[in-house]
Amino acid sequence: MRRTAPSLAALLTAAAAALALTPTANAVTSVDVQCESGGSKYMCFAFHDAQAPSTIRWYVNGNYIPFLDNRTFTGQRGCSAGSYVTAQAVVSDATGSVTGTGGVICNAGPWP
Repeated sequence: MRRTAPSLAALLTAAAAALALTPTANAVTSVDVQCESGGSKYMCFAFHDAQAPSTIRWYVNGNYIPFLDNRTFTGQRGCSAGSYVTAQAVVSDATGSVTGTGGVICNAGPWP
């Protein structure tokens, strides 16, 4: 019996460690940001696997845009033709956060 006690303790410790590393059902693991442009405007969408409750924060060209909080898309926003627009969506839930980045060259022509 003395021999099995340390083995059982080691087994329980290993099991606890494995469970601690396993993401929970609501853990966000990926964020995909896709953008389009036309008419000197752009629009970006964030596709993620987070479960509620979660939050989204948008950064465009490195600037935080607070009025886009918790939206899955930016809506049509103006841009200068030929410039590159970089959009980041930071999706957070109780387990942490993941950032997705996308971008597009601002197109003065029609939408794709």
